[in-house]
Amino acid sequence: MVGAVALALHASAVHVSKSEVLSTAWSLLRSSGMDVDDKTIGQVKSMIEGEIQHITDQKAIFHGDINKTVGLLRTLSARRTTENSTVANKALQLNTAVGEEKQALVDQESKIIVAANAVSNHALALRNLDAKKDVTDVLSLTDFACTVEDDCTSKMRTYVAKLHSDSAAMSARVNAGVAEFTRLKILSDKAGEASISAATDEKTARDVFSGKQVKSLVLIEKKEAALCLYGKSLSAVCVAVTSYDDTVNRVAISHNSSEDMWKSCKAVLCLLNGLASSEGTYDHTQLAQCQQGHDFFDEVGALELEKAEEEADTLKSDINCGTVDATFGTGDWTRSSSTPPLSTDYKFDTPAAAVSLETAPGSECHICLADHRVQDHQCVACLSGMRDAGDDASGDDTNCEQA
Repeated sequence: MVGAVALALHASAVHVSKSEVLSTAWSLLRSSGMDVDDKTIGQVKSMIEGEIQHITDQKAIFHGDINKTVGLLRTLSARRTTENSTVANKALQLNTAVGEEKQALVDQESKIIVAANAVSNHALALRNLDAKKDVTDVLSLTDFACTVEDDCTSKMRTYVAKLHSDSAAMSARVNAGVAEFTRLKILSDKAGEASISAATDEKTARDVFSGKQVKSLVLIEKKEAALCLYGKSLSAVCVAVTSYDDTVNRVAISHNSSEDMWKSCKAVLCLLNGLASSEGTYDHTQLAQCQQGHDFFDEVGALELEKAEEEADTLKSDINCGTVDATFGTGDWTRSSSTPPLSTDYKFDTPAAAVSLETAPGSECHICLADHRVQDHQCVACLSGMRDAGDDASGDDTNCEQA
């Protein structure tokens, strides 16, 4: 009997320092010596069986831990994908808007040229018309002016005679002058109308350009906010990847350690069962036979992680933490600073900027993720309810909305 007790205690001693249950059981057995009564055996058996059940239950806990980390990785990966699409969409919208902004500036510049030409044409038409203003003098009838005292009839006869002397040439000159004056007046009026119309078109073009600029500025802010959220979601999913890897390693080590502990508990339990049923001796052969009738992987089983690992590997394959993670669009519009801007300042550069953990907005980013609210200028997770992404932590507090 002494050999059996020693053998069982030796088998469990390696784990005594790690297990309060085994330490207590060992102390009870050692203190009872050879006079192990049923009460002591029952106490120790109860503790050991509880430890064995705990080890068995841990498998489900380990599976739960793995599934929890995979679920978090799945959720954050989906959020990252959503934020990726948002940034790509905002980048496309911004490039389109800046392209429209450039085109509006090109149109404005064209309208300015048209307006300048119209003003010039109008000024020229006025000068030409002013040069022909003496046509009215040709048509003047001052020679007919007379008073009651004058002999108007005599003057009339004299003037008619004068006209008759060269009536054909005079009529031609007068008619030509009147026709030219009329033509120039029409051109002048049209030039004036064109000048007014061109000025109106120029103002409209300037207003359109200003509107396009405002739209671009708004989209720049939205793109920066989207990049901020994407950087945060990328960081979060990379933290989840690390958490998953750490959990897998911890669970594997713990499960292997549980196998050794389980074997030690079974060794002690075999001893206790033998002590309870034996009236004579219970040697190490019987103890060994008892132990050989139990197998950890048959009774507890190996960790079943294939499905979780397959999903995690699939999710991780789309993530490049710490390296270039995504490139949005095929390029970006840029414009060198100039006052006022010129359409030639607009350039379309390729490739577009890539985003990684290093280049994505970090500490300077104050935009909150989805299901987060602003509290005291900090992004705080919603304990209940939901909220769309995009709150600015630098602003006022916000509240989560109930689903």
